[in-house]
Amino acid sequence: MDQLQGLEYCIDSNPSWVETIALGFQHYILALGIAVMIPSLLVV
Repeated sequence: MDQLQGLEYCIDSNPSWVETIALGFQHYILALGIAVMIPSLLVV
């Protein structure tokens, strides 16, 4: 598989487990925050 110079990941590459867990947790926190913020703005 060819990879361009200077790229850390190719489109078919998978991140490490640590990075996957960190990004998944970040996504969870963001989704939870949005799910709480939007109804709170509508109620107030």
